[in-house]
Amino acid sequence: MTLLDTPPSTPDTQEGSSKKWWWLLAGMPAFAMVIMMAPILVILAATGSDTNCGQPVPDARGGSLIGIKPGSLAVPMAEGTYTISSPFGMREAGMHDGQDYAAPLDTPFYAAGNGEVIAAEPAAGYGHWIRIRHTIDGQIVESLYGHMQASGVLVHTGDKVTAGQLIGKMGSEGQSSGPHLHFGIYPGGWSLGGGVDPIPWLTQQGTISPNGGPAEPVAHTNSTGGDLPPLPAEKGSEAHMQVDSIRVMRTIAAAFPEIPTIGGWRPTDDVAPDHPDGRAVDIMIPDSASAQGKALGDKIALYLQQNKAALNVEYLIWQQRYWDGTGDWSLMEDRHGYTANHFDHVHVTLTGGGMPTPDTHYGSAPGSTTTTEPCPPEVGDQTKFAPDSIPPQYTNAVSAAGSLCPEVSPILVAGIVQQESGFNEKAVSKGDGVNQGGAEGMSQFMPETWKAFGTDSGLDRNGNTEPPNAADPFNPYDAIASEGRYLCHIADYLRPHHDSGAVRGDFTDLIIAAYNGGEGAVVTYGGIPPFAQTQAYVPAVRQRMTKLAA
Repeated sequence: MTLLDTPPSTPDTQEGSSKKWWWLLAGMPAFAMVIMMAPILVILAATGSDTNCGQPVPDARGGSLIGIKPGSLAVPMAEGTYTISSPFGMREAGMHDGQDYAAPLDTPFYAAGNGEVIAAEPAAGYGHWIRIRHTIDGQIVESLYGHMQASGVLVHTGDKVTAGQLIGKMGSEGQSSGPHLHFGIYPGGWSLGGGVDPIPWLTQQGTISPNGGPAEPVAHTNSTGGDLPPLPAEKGSEAHMQVDSIRVMRTIAAAFPEIPTIGGWRPTDDVAPDHPDGRAVDIMIPDSASAQGKALGDKIALYLQQNKAALNVEYLIWQQRYWDGTGDWSLMEDRHGYTANHFDHVHVTLTGGGMPTPDTHYGSAPGSTTTTEPCPPEVGDQTKFAPDSIPPQYTNAVSAAGSLCPEVSPILVAGIVQQESGFNEKAVSKGDGVNQGGAEGMSQFMPETWKAFGTDSGLDRNGNTEPPNAADPFNPYDAIASEGRYLCHIADYLRPHHDSGAVRGDFTDLIIAAYNGGEGAVVTYGGIPPFAQTQAYVPAVRQRMTKLAA
């Protein structure tokens, strides 16, 4: 990898980039990138000019929850916007003294009751928290809301709030494996580990089952779409399956109608150790040995990864690869059989959710509804640079490269250059056993891709006019011009796939992903590929674009 002047100690530090072998399988030229030092939990929202960004979609609630009885506590989130991903109780690491509500980042949450905000600040393990002191039947009770980022805390210490008032937006800060709200109840006041089960305290409609007992920890029915339909009998059986497994079976049947069979329960023994207690599902892939079959399996595996929190996914197995829900895919030991090695089916094990009851709701498929309007990335003017944000000698070259086609802006060109090399014209990436290495110059072109898209800028390395010459990846002006040309090629390649709906996502995000992982991979996976580098690369470039723009 390229060794630059600064050590890789912060997210802003750049290393040279390199192309992994699996990018070559996508069949398209690809670029390499930096492995980010921190996990990325979300891809930035789509661009646009919606003035309601980040606000709840208008409905009867407006900006608050309604129907809360004075002097009581309510579920702090609107029905249909969340899944209870972890209930109150013991975990392997100790007592979980609250209840976790999983939902997309920035989903609004609300005060559980009338009270006073006694803390709205950073807190160890929680990122940021909000604590509210209530009086319930003459008793002091605190409610706690955790894992927000600073911008997600919408109240201040000392504020008086009313039940159902908007107080924050969901985050994933502190000790968190994904976006969720940790909600706790503390009679008498907060103390470490002193929370009690919130369920008996919550009286808002939908939180208590008709028989008076606690509601099942499952997704609530959304306000527009109702529950997912049952799994068709010809596809499989939901008998003996736990709630989370049934939700996945129904979701996959609805999202991928081409799947003919979805297997379920079998006794857990030495023959089926990865099918515990009705918590595992086998999604059978038709024509699995073909390229089309493998692409379908990859797409389903990616869908399950992206919706891990909403579906309560614990781990996946596909194509002799194991994904533990946190890191990259790992190669499993050979089980000496096509089916045993999971080449013909995607296996998914879920958290559980308990056995269903006649009153259990399964909600809608992830992504089928939204409760907040997306916010555009705050990137400012895409044609003007913030003062001193890039080396001044490259301003004109970057502006020219970012004006070759409508989809590519100067800020996008500069953001990629900064991510790839930090404007280091001598950068060369080195292979490390996993990465192929060999990317060259400021824009980190692989030699094969340079042959196709390398462009002579008409300037020498000092920016002086020179006669037509062979394009040189180490000439910064040639590299910048070539990057603009290649980005426009990517845009042209992806446009029909995006317009048809075969590839989904913000178009600029897709261009960035293709620069790193290859445009063929973006099409194959129907969006940003599940490669760890690419998943980190897209938001990293977006963050740089925000800082670069005037």
